[in-house]
Amino acid sequence: MRILIIPILLVYFSQSVAAQERVIRGRVIDEHFSPLEGARIQSKDSKYSTITNNDGFYELVIDSKISSIVVSCIGMESEVIKLKKFCRLDILLLDNMIIEFETQKEHNKSYILRKKGFPNLYKKAIQKDIIQGKKKCD
Repeated sequence: MRILIIPILLVYFSQSVAAQERVIRGRVIDEHFSPLEGARIQSKDSKYSTITNNDGFYELVIDSKISSIVVSCIGMESEVIKLKKFCRLDILLLDNMIIEFETQKEHNKSYILRKKGFPNLYKKAIQKDIIQGKKKCD
């Protein structure tokens, strides 16, 4: 009887572990709609991580309990993004423009102004069929 119970328990636990993960796919582009190769997408604790390919596409397998990810790339402003129930998540990063003799305060102010135009940029990228946007899991 014990021999029969052990395989059943192993199957049950392996299915419950697999059910706790989800896959998030998408594309990372810059504000000029160019794909970002080598952008890092990771959970805040860095336990789950991946890097975009040369066309900016990525696939990240994470624990379903993870609520946000950090997206970063050299020369770009990093973003923390709430996952909600998305399985498709295309990401647009803004350039980390640092003008010579610019103070950190001035840089932060410039970033805030550029960030206000972010929703329009994102919509344009979708309209031009560069990205698909956000899609919830089925």
